[in-house]
Amino acid sequence: ARADGVFKVTMIPGDGVGPELMTSVKEVFKAGDVPVEFEEFHLSEVQNMASEEKLEEVLGSMKKNRVALKVMKRKLDLFANVVHVNSLPGYKTRHNNLDLVIIREQTEGEYSSLEHESVTGVIECLKIITREKSRRIAKFAFDYATKKSRSKVTAVHKANIMKLGDGLFLQSCQEVAQLYPKIKYETMIIDNCCMQLVQNPYQFDVLVMPNLYGNIIDNLAAGLVGGAGVVPGESYSAEYAVFETGARHPFAQAVGRNIANPTAMLLSSANMLRHLNLEYHSSLISEAVKRVIKTGKREKDLSKPKEWWFLKLFTMVIAKSWILKKHFVGFPKLSDFELKKEELPPLNDGEVFLEAEFLSVDPYMRPYSSILMKEGDVMIGSQVARVVESKNADFPVGSYVISNCGWRTHSISNGKNLDMLLSDWPENIPKSLAVGMIGMPGLTAYFGLLEVCHLKEGDIVLVNAAAGAVGSAVGQIAKIKGCKVVGCAGSDEKVAYLKKIGFDEAFNYKTITSLEETLRNASPEGYDCFFDNVGGEFSSTVIQQMKEFGRIAVCGAISMYNEAKPASGMTLLF
Repeated sequence: ARADGVFKVTMIPGDGVGPELMTSVKEVFKAGDVPVEFEEFHLSEVQNMASEEKLEEVLGSMKKNRVALKVMKRKLDLFANVVHVNSLPGYKTRHNNLDLVIIREQTEGEYSSLEHESVTGVIECLKIITREKSRRIAKFAFDYATKKSRSKVTAVHKANIMKLGDGLFLQSCQEVAQLYPKIKYETMIIDNCCMQLVQNPYQFDVLVMPNLYGNIIDNLAAGLVGGAGVVPGESYSAEYAVFETGARHPFAQAVGRNIANPTAMLLSSANMLRHLNLEYHSSLISEAVKRVIKTGKREKDLSKPKEWWFLKLFTMVIAKSWILKKHFVGFPKLSDFELKKEELPPLNDGEVFLEAEFLSVDPYMRPYSSILMKEGDVMIGSQVARVVESKNADFPVGSYVISNCGWRTHSISNGKNLDMLLSDWPENIPKSLAVGMIGMPGLTAYFGLLEVCHLKEGDIVLVNAAAGAVGSAVGQIAKIKGCKVVGCAGSDEKVAYLKKIGFDEAFNYKTITSLEETLRNASPEGYDCFFDNVGGEFSSTVIQQMKEFGRIAVCGAISMYNEAKPASGMTLLF
């Protein structure tokens, strides 16, 4: 991305209805305020526009941008073509709820362009299969299955006839499969695979195959879920990614008739945005397209960029929220929460639309939830959010804010609960620190230590839960102020971390035999300041070792938050 957050992408509309489909993409990107700028190149095999000079210009753009909507594959070694065949809600076909992936090696095989007329009337066409590229595509397929939590890979071949060429491909797949014991592996002859896809496509998960077979299976599988117009595709090399329709068909007879279905190209462009980590815009487009199809407005209506559906496409956004389903009893459990989705309406004047990038999680949420929340409320908490749409001049698109809107992915605000992040926030500082060291935890440490404890140079400071966000900040501030710092944490790894950030003494409370003795050994003369995050018996022990005129900042009582019975007596004070 450029400094202004805009991504440059190479676009090649191509022949047939390609330019019309790309127009749909550009219209949608404009409507969705997508931060992408296209470098557009018009190449045509039909009109013979692909001169060497033009090709080099396109390759230069692609090598610079590394992402494209359609491009030349062999020049960039785009060896892996991926087509995700997925049923679309509202688009009924013979087989519904399909979900399978076709992975095709596309730099060799029958499409190597090695053919000649040996004698008049006799054409020889060479099929190239290499061990290197067969193993590479097999590894890509198994890595994809692992990353996407898929359970089976099927190698498709014709090794019963082409014993050497397809035999080598099959052998390579078998060798790679042995490296992935958790993924089920099977083989299937191409003609049987075609029949099985028509009869029972649900048996397949990920299929990997050579070039020609992949071309056939891509189109066959697309027909199972609605045709070439609804299936997106993508191609990868070690450096580049290209996004296009899954079933390649120029559909020349439809040019200018406004009947080409842009669904596949729009979904492919959404996949491209996800690849660029533009998750919000990706979901915005894919969910909007699926919603339009689900309502029954498709085919002719879906193909017209100026029709109503383009104007309505972005009126609703799906937000995800973690809801407090049940008040906590003892330790919080996953069953105490519920993930819900809700549609957010269009913005009114003065409002901003936010996308969360970082959510806060803090022990204070445990006791505060019982005081401030009722069951069914969105879980409390602050977040760092990006402004993706705005009708409020104080919060321009692309700016970052701190919002107290809880655990939700997207939200609408009138701006009154927002604090703007610094416009010159350094690039090398994670924005998550705005809800950490530079946010409430850091401010709690700063004011608790300096204003409540009135820290002075030479003081001896004790911090418990010292490896946490607040405790670690307390220790570092105290060291900067010239104090001796003793920290307590709950694991040896945390103790090592405390030593690394400058604590003079640190101990693991879970492995000591006597807290009183450990505290005395760490500071025989006692403690001037105690920053308490734990409460309970720990605090009762420490108070006996405070110096005269010692100061205590009570920040939390995490040892007691999950107690089923309320504390009483001395521990209640802390």
